Amino acid sequence: MNWGTLFVVAAFFALSVALFVTATLWAVIRRAPGTVEACRVSDVRDGLVEVEGELDACGELRAPISGRSVAAWEVVVEQEEGLFSWRPVVLVSSSESLAVVDASGRIELAVAPEQLRVSGPSLSGRAGPFLAPPPAVLRLLRRRGCDPRGVIFCRGFRWRERVLRPGDHVRVCGVAQWTTVTPSSAVEARSEHGATGGYRGLEMNAVLRAHEGQPVQIKSLECTGTAR
Repeated sequence: MNWGTLFVVAAFFALSVALFVTATLWAVIRRAPGTVEACRVSDVRDGLVEVEGELDACGELRAPISGRSVAAWEVVVEQEEGLFSWRPVVLVSSSESLAVVDASGRIELAVAPEQLRVSGPSLSGRAGPFLAPPPAVLRLLRRRGCDPRGVIFCRGFRWRERVLRPGDHVRVCGVAQWTTVTPSSAVEARSEHGATGGYRGLEMNAVLRAHEGQPVQIKSLECTGTAR
């Protein structure tokens, strides 16, 4: 193999690597909230989308640290390792059945709590070495099997609790999927008058889901910063 052939092979390999890295970075950038143009609920199509609207929830939860009444919450607790290093030891979230409503329609969020990432008003704190974490943070740590005590003093921890409330103006990034559903009116008609055939008793409904390990991200567009 002469030098010319080696150069062509090396150039082809370098180009392939560059294209792979570019495609990976583009996928990550497209996944970040705000990099996909938001659309109306009625214009949602299958695939990655963002929608803006009012957050609707079928009920309310209590945030685990602050005790606030919320529609969704996310808590991150990190443990200090070294002088400037922090390691996440707790990442938990929870939500009621959520939906986003705008002037054109309503779209449900079909996600498990672990598939949800919340960006909203936050409450944060720190502990150690002479100040123990508050009881609510201790409970979260112990559920994860993390001992807050060091050899002599308390280990260093910091935490952040983010919340969303019903009625918040939000932007949601997820993968839209259209599904066929049977309206309650059609179910009632069947029960009263017997079976009805064909597509007339069906309608299409869009939901937002997580996809390929990427969570659904909900960002509050309300005044952010310290929690209200």
